[in-house]
Amino acid sequence: CLKKKNYSTGLYKTMMKEILLTIPHPNPFLMGITFKMKTAYKDIEAEHTVNEVLNILQLGRVVIIFRVLLIFSHFFSSSSHRVCSMYGVEPSYFFVIKSMMRSKPFQLVACAFGISIVIFGYAMRICERAVSCLLYT
Repeated sequence: CLKKKNYSTGLYKTMMKEILLTIPHPNPFLMGITFKMKTAYKDIEAEHTVNEVLNILQLGRVVIIFRVLLIFSHFFSSSSHRVCSMYGVEPSYFFVIKSMMRSKPFQLVACAFGISIVIFGYAMRICERAVSCLLYT
């Protein structure tokens, strides 16, 4: 009965997406495997490793961490679910973000901006490392 109930809710699709998002990670056995890509900048062939690509894919886990942090917000509590059901609103992650945006807009935007700078800066560093080694040596 439990298997049938989980399958009928459709939550298994979200769970499968999250599992596929957490699978890629750098592996020590893939350390020597490289591939070359031609860049648009000065027609340089940069050599990247498979672990670099897996490391960039691993940054998708931030989405799961963000969703967990939203769950621990007081806008995702049982009382907010009850109020949402009274007014016919679906209590989802978008509701939590919208409520946080109305209560503390500056803190939410500043936090999102800071986290995105760190994540995209790290991804840019990984992508540009091979090109910068060729240009400055």
